[in-house]
Amino acid sequence: MSENTKNEKDIPFNENISEGFEENAETLDAVPQSVSLNIKVTNIALQNEENLLARANIALNDCLAIRGVKIVNGKHGAFISMPSYQANGRFVEICFPTTSEFRQQLHDSVIGAYEQTLAQGQRAMEHAKQASAETKGTEMEGASPYAG
Repeated sequence: MSENTKNEKDIPFNENISEGFEENAETLDAVPQSVSLNIKVTNIALQNEENLLARANIALNDCLAIRGVKIVNGKHGAFISMPSYQANGRFVEICFPTTSEFRQQLHDSVIGAYEQTLAQGQRAMEHAKQASAETKGTEMEGASPYAG
């Protein structure tokens, strides 16, 4: 290994990455704020924890994947929580939307996919119940009431 190569242990960890990003907000003016991204929500895993409803992965324009987005049940309904780590007793998001418009687009896409998953699961349960009832009805037709 050459002396010029750094590994992750050599790179200083910046706990205040989100604060540093906000300080440089003037650079965002050069980026069009009304850009709509293609958001694909994948691998929705329903959870059975206190306020955690599900976990999901998302892909933005098929170019950037984000794993571990949480769908949480809050006081005012479901919301998404981006991947984060805990530092100095508080949670810091690793990645996050930088505009309110994109935050809303991301929220709508993830919650919509979650609700669709719930609906598909509900339909599958209803179909399984119906198939089970039909199977029991078929078995009962051939049975004699006098079988002993």
